[in-house]
Amino acid sequence: MEARNQNLLKFVHSVSQFRIPIYQRKYSWKHKHCEQIWNDIILAGEDERLGGHFIGSIVYVTDNPTHNSPLLVIDGQQRLTTLTLLIVALSRAISEDTKPLEGFSREELKNYYLINPYQTGEKSRKLMLSEIDKDTLFAIIDGLDLPSNHSHRIVDNFRFFEERIAKSKDRMEAVCRGLSKLLIVHIALERGKDDPQLVFESMNSK
Repeated sequence: MEARNQNLLKFVHSVSQFRIPIYQRKYSWKHKHCEQIWNDIILAGEDERLGGHFIGSIVYVTDNPTHNSPLLVIDGQQRLTTLTLLIVALSRAISEDTKPLEGFSREELKNYYLINPYQTGEKSRKLMLSEIDKDTLFAIIDGLDLPSNHSHRIVDNFRFFEERIAKSKDRMEAVCRGLSKLLIVHIALERGKDDPQLVFESMNSK
């Protein structure tokens, strides 16, 4: 097991794909969790004294040891999905010919943190959730109609961020700056030595 601290956006950009194992629960965060992340981002973005803001950990195991292989997320699904929804909402609010902050154009947000532009099919997706959650998230990212059995939690939280961003048009630079300051600790489990499901069950029970 190995742990490292890193900037969240840099970590997401460096990973080819995050996959959620079948034994994990569906996306379940509520508005109160989105509110907390939003407040953290605004605080970090508007306070020049803050060099970074820690928002938690992501625990994972690689599917195989090859370079750029997907990461099987043991803990951190809720955080990753929520921030993905925020980034989609932010990218939609930014016009194609503007950039509130360096690295935050609509195209950069999409190609760095939402998709892998040089891949096709499922490999083109940064985040692979469970079946219903997955289809709902893809529809939101692609701007398509929602599936009939869509995840209401994902849709509700996406709309939450759309509303917050719509009310913060004069603070877009602060939103982007705060997002760029988010820090995590990512913990890599070693396949064959660390049992991912046992680690997941232990973290959730204790």
